[in-house]
Amino acid sequence: MPASAAEQQRVQDLVDAADAQQRQELRQQAEERLLNLTGIMSSRLLTAEESKAADIAIEILARLDCLANNGGWWYRSKRRMQLVQMYMG
Repeated sequence: MPASAAEQQRVQDLVDAADAQQRQELRQQAEERLLNLTGIMSSRLLTAEESKAADIAIEILARLDCLANNGGWWYRSKRRMQLVQMYMG
């Protein structure tokens, strides 16, 4: 299940409050989390908690990419789908 509107807003607030270094760290942490979860998915289904962690990590990456590319809601929506396919597909 995708991140809720409240979770999306928390991620946006986190990204907005972060400086360039913190954004890079957020990106790295989200990518590492998704790579770890992808490895887990190769042997079993994700738990609800792991699935939610993946959704939040994808949301972080989508928001960071949107900010870097001056995109809007449509860009974020397309980017979320691309990230889901890339990491979870």
